[in-house]
Amino acid sequence: MITKLTPEQVARFPEFVDKWTKIGLSTAPLNFNAAKAAAIKCYKLANLPTPEHFVVCDSPLSGVIVAAILRNSVGDSVGNSVGNSVWDSVRDSVWDSVRDSVRDSVRDSVWDSVWDSVGGSVWDSVRGSVWDSVRGSVRGSVWDSVEGSVGDSVWGNHEAGWLSFYDFFRTVCDLRKETDKLIGLIELSQHCGWWIPYKHVCILQHRHSELHLNSEGRLHNESGMAFAYPDGWGGWFIDGIRVDEKIVMHPETQTIEEIETEGNNDVKSIRVERFGWYQYLKESGAELVDSRSNNIENTKEALFELRDGARRYVATCPSGKRVCLGVPKEIATCEQSQSWMAGAFGDRQSIGRT
Repeated sequence: MITKLTPEQVARFPEFVDKWTKIGLSTAPLNFNAAKAAAIKCYKLANLPTPEHFVVCDSPLSGVIVAAILRNSVGDSVGNSVGNSVWDSVRDSVWDSVRDSVRDSVRDSVWDSVWDSVGGSVWDSVRGSVWDSVRGSVRGSVWDSVEGSVGDSVWGNHEAGWLSFYDFFRTVCDLRKETDKLIGLIELSQHCGWWIPYKHVCILQHRHSELHLNSEGRLHNESGMAFAYPDGWGGWFIDGIRVDEKIVMHPETQTIEEIETEGNNDVKSIRVERFGWYQYLKESGAELVDSRSNNIENTKEALFELRDGARRYVATCPSGKRVCLGVPKEIATCEQSQSWMAGAFGDRQSIGRT
């Protein structure tokens, strides 16, 4: 039993975090031959025959649609040729066996250390920021008759979190016998995006061809899709928050009604910021009380009074970001707003994003 990791083994944590984060966020196209060979290993490990057909799809969306069409086709010749999902068989033949074998080979402290330093880190970078968003976008894009196929999907390179955990034990701690059953899934994740294994048909899918993240690792793109697949399907995100195409590509065409009736506060804040706080306040009926520009610091400031009498101070920071802050009603100028902020920073309430 491994009771403690050596300093040399601990030093390899970053190597596996980097390796598997790159796998999980890869934008490389599907390697069909390598993915097919890895999928066949998965079937064999579950004591299942090799499927007769391998189908390639460009994205998780097209994958679940094709799966639904094949499974729901009228006529036995098509529908029955697909067969039921075999993922449960693959998972059951692998998961319990590998987990128990590794768990019996290492102390709890070692298990926890590797998960916290490797698996959990990759999990946060891949599944937390990308996989959740892709899955949510798929579910939001399909109709009820197709939704069942989403549940048949396996996450391919998005499985990087837990696979990195076992790959570390396999490679660094030499627990090869204990992890042999994972080799098919490990190899598949390095060559394929999502995939859907049925008894007679295996659907392999391309990985995202574009992926844009902000400095915090959240999906983010202010000029296009945050993630996109070869067939053109993808998702629009600002700082990890899903928005629609109009907010990203044509924010100036939003209407005041669209902004004010937005039910999600995070999305509403993005809507206003993209539309422009000055423009929004003007068009929403707010009255300009005071404004000033500081060419030296490259800032622009304005004080508005809303229809309900509340006052909002808007400033464009040197970084280009805009803030919109609630200030007391007695504030009458931008200069007073600045002074109030300097003396009451902890009490002010922001209604915008900094």
